[in-house]
Amino acid sequence: MKKSLLKMAGTALSTALLAMFLCACSQGENAVSQIPVTTPTAAPTSTPEPTHTPAPEFIEETTIYDEEFYSAYTYLTIDTNLRTDPDFYSDVIDVIGENTHLRILDDESWYEWLEVETEEGEKGWVYFNCVDSTDDAVVLAEKVKAYKNKEGLESEISFSKGDHVQLIEEDGDFWAVAVNGRKRFIHKELLMVCTPNALEKNFKKANVADDTVFNDEFGNTETIKSGEDIELMQLDGERAKIIYDGKIGYVPIDDLFNGAHGETICEVSILKRGEDGNTQLAVIPKGEKLIILSEIDDNYYTCKWGEYLGDVLSCYVKRTDKGEYTWESDANGFLRAYDADGNVLRNTTDFTDVKNSQFQAVVYLKNNITVLYTADKDGNFTVPVRIMCCSPGFGTPIGTYETWIKYRWLRMVGDTYAQWCTGIHGDYLFHSVPNWTEDAYDLEVEEFNYLGQTRSLGCIRLNCADARYLHDVLPLNFSVILTDESAPFEKPNGIKLDMDHTWDPTDELAYKTCIEKGCH
Repeated sequence: MKKSLLKMAGTALSTALLAMFLCACSQGENAVSQIPVTTPTAAPTSTPEPTHTPAPEFIEETTIYDEEFYSAYTYLTIDTNLRTDPDFYSDVIDVIGENTHLRILDDESWYEWLEVETEEGEKGWVYFNCVDSTDDAVVLAEKVKAYKNKEGLESEISFSKGDHVQLIEEDGDFWAVAVNGRKRFIHKELLMVCTPNALEKNFKKANVADDTVFNDEFGNTETIKSGEDIELMQLDGERAKIIYDGKIGYVPIDDLFNGAHGETICEVSILKRGEDGNTQLAVIPKGEKLIILSEIDDNYYTCKWGEYLGDVLSCYVKRTDKGEYTWESDANGFLRAYDADGNVLRNTTDFTDVKNSQFQAVVYLKNNITVLYTADKDGNFTVPVRIMCCSPGFGTPIGTYETWIKYRWLRMVGDTYAQWCTGIHGDYLFHSVPNWTEDAYDLEVEEFNYLGQTRSLGCIRLNCADARYLHDVLPLNFSVILTDESAPFEKPNGIKLDMDHTWDPTDELAYKTCIEKGCH
């Protein structure tokens, strides 16, 4: 494991001379310029290959697991100066003790120096000859069991996520580890070796929807009961690779996720979401089939599409497993969808058959609600698909029209710009709340907070998600009725933003910022 750290070393003589300057000394004000009084040690020789000799007794560490910290990891072999720059004449930030764990930030950018970060968050540079890769690994999942041999005979030992185990040698798909002086085996997928640039492992919590047969990597089978927790590793064709009770194996995807499927109703991104924002994994075309793993919140599904596992905006996915909803007529004669708990659904776009349906949008000017309807089996528009809060204007015309044109961005009156514009009649449109410039992060926040009140110059303002649905999903020439009547439904609650929240949280292009800030 040392080879990556020693690859940039010079000759043994230069290494020894340089090492004299580093390994810690007293910290007077001019300590940075003093030569340490300790006798320099010779440059370390290469580490012998590990043998099958039993390792010392395993001692469990109590360090709290931090996947990001340990993704590139080393430790100090001797007390060492942490310096501001990669040279012996820069300021000393701190003297770090022997066996301190460090995260490696960069081991390539400067000759014989490593940029590191301590567990306390201090960043600086240390000389490569005073660090070494550990011969241990971090356990990545809960209830990981150590086997007596690679055929799967279990020992009484199990580990929790974040525990450290001592490595003996790599053996096929397993690591041989030392447990209380005995050799045991743990599958590689369950460990992250503590060496620089070790790959991070990502696991998702899930549960079994139906009783299912679990086949482990040793060929053993057992039944997992409905509702039991597992950790999802990856999807492999029709199977899900999972961790169950510290063992790796497979179950059918449909058993794990209860057969939840969907279809994209427009082009949409599949994203890897995180604290640092969104990473676009791929763009999914319209009409693609998805496996829906879970519903994260009101905005996203976690989905599997081909080789990709990520999150997709739920409003652009049609659910094809409609069995969890029932349709009944309400007191006003509308055919409404109800969930399993009897709650009426305001938005059923996630399982509306857009391709084979007709639509009609009705803007109720009296209470500022836009309702998108689809036709029932008799051809009447009695099925509300999406109920939206809107802001029309006092000059909005009354009448029945058909949409006729679309714009991604459009310059508006007063040199402002709107997104997802769909023409209704003449220069009256559905569009998002305007932005000051053609930039998703330059929203007119005050106007957004008025959404739901009569406010525009005649167009119908919507939030980005609603405006984009009409723009991206529905074909042109759907009917629009502008009426001064009241809607037979309650108006959805509008979102209120702080003045420094200069983006629409329903906008896919900007929602990653809400994730970063934890606001929506």
